[in-house]
Amino acid sequence: MSKFKLSLKLGNAGYIHYFEETEEALNERLDGLLNLRNTIVTKLGIEGNKIQTITGEPSNFPTIEHPSSQYDAIIKVIHTDWARKEPRGLNEIHTALAMNAIHIDKTTLGSRLTVLIRRGKIRRVKRNGTYAYTVPLGEKTTVD
Repeated sequence: MSKFKLSLKLGNAGYIHYFEETEEALNERLDGLLNLRNTIVTKLGIEGNKIQTITGEPSNFPTIEHPSSQYDAIIKVIHTDWARKEPRGLNEIHTALAMNAIHIDKTTLGSRLTVLIRRGKIRRVKRNGTYAYTVPLGEKTTVD
């Protein structure tokens, strides 16, 4: 049995649930959720491209404790081993926050990252032609 965390957002309402199941039971539940999603999309007439889905394995993203603010959530994600080992881009940070049931608009996230850079709480570096974010230089310690 493995422990899993389910994060779901419908409109402005967020839902998070922790449970312990076998992988087969989890896959069965997820198939049921996908079918429910498809039924809702069909009945409401929502176009598929307007629905945000999160890709990637949940285990690849960090788990953080309940933050006191959006700034606190970003700092907690950046200070995990996940972001210390390799600087992370805006999309990766956005997804990591969403996996922790913290939903911040990407534009707002970008401005929050800029504020945190100016305050010296995080650092921005170039990675493959785009910006990535990590801890300040004095705190750059990784666990190998």
